[in-house]
Amino acid sequence: MVEVDQFVGEVLPDDPLVLLQIVEEYRTDGSYSETLIEQVLQRIRTGLNEFHLPAAQRQRVLAQVEEITGREVEAATHLGRAIEIDPHQITWRYDYAVLLEKLGRFDEALEQIRWCLRQAPRNNNYRSLLNRIYTAQSDS
Repeated sequence: MVEVDQFVGEVLPDDPLVLLQIVEEYRTDGSYSETLIEQVLQRIRTGLNEFHLPAAQRQRVLAQVEEITGREVEAATHLGRAIEIDPHQITWRYDYAVLLEKLGRFDEALEQIRWCLRQAPRNNNYRSLLNRIYTAQSDS
């Protein structure tokens, strides 16, 4: 039988984007081992320097890893850096707004989601998030 560390080290690809996709698929269908997920995320962290991603994409990957591990503050920091480097990524800005909302940083979340809505005013996900933020802001 193949051990988890051997599987991660020898079978899985090196590409951090593919590895993140694998983690997300395992987490979505619920058929995953925490040990496997932890080792794959560690492999992403340690191998990221060897895999030459553009700086913005690197920060995005780090944000995803932090979010998966429940470290939303760190995820928001990395995602904010990614957006500073590449400010035209609408999906990243939406994800950033979602994180900021979770963290209770409503003014910053509003800034991001308004930017998204200027780019895609009919997007229902963006509108829904805007309404959620307004509701959360008025409740606090």
